[in-house]
Amino acid sequence: MTVWRLHEGIEVEYGPAMRCALCERLDVEFGDGHLCVADRRRVVEAASAPTSSWRVTGWVVLGIAVAYLLVCAAKIALLLQDYDLVDRLTTDPGSVGLTELDRLAAQERTIGGILQFCVLAYLIGFAVWFAMVWRVVVRNGLDPRRVFGHWTVFAFGASIVVSVILAALTGDPNVTGDDLAAVRDSLLAFDRNQIIFTFARMGVGGLLIACVWVLQRRVRSSIFGPLEALVQL
Repeated sequence: MTVWRLHEGIEVEYGPAMRCALCERLDVEFGDGHLCVADRRRVVEAASAPTSSWRVTGWVVLGIAVAYLLVCAAKIALLLQDYDLVDRLTTDPGSVGLTELDRLAAQERTIGGILQFCVLAYLIGFAVWFAMVWRVVVRNGLDPRRVFGHWTVFAFGASIVVSVILAALTGDPNVTGDDLAAVRDSLLAFDRNQIIFTFARMGVGGLLIACVWVLQRRVRSSIFGPLEALVQL
């Protein structure tokens, strides 16, 4: 049997029907939040457990975002060490050993690789999660513009654009000529810009956490809020 439903005045085919275990109603959206009236308390309790795939994916994205913030903090710590090392190296070259240079360079390469992986992971994870919750909202007959129309969504999108621009502006250091003072100023300025850029990236991670957290709550409230209100009566 195939289920057809009206969505915004258009009849939409939802595919093969499944039967609700509580009320035996034919539908296709139970795994995404079916508002069943057969057993209100049981459905509400189930709604509070993050077992749906979109909720689990949301928690995974939040975990990646937290890891990203920690890696950014580690990168800032290394940049501060690099700033101090460049300052000492250009002031007194003999005060810095080759072992110290190699150690710091290896740590920066490792953190840089982990940071790039985290960026790719949270972008893909957020895209997958957003597609999942969009589908859940549409399946439950809700208006996506009302559910997703929150400032955190627009702020996170804008922060991604700003982050790309800052990445282009804070590229590799421009070191030319034999003037030691100019080289020193260029290297120190590069480290300062990288520290500022990394703080900005932490802001992006913070907005990602806020966006996912808020939308998780808004989607859950939009789907299960009416049923919870009935239970309170």
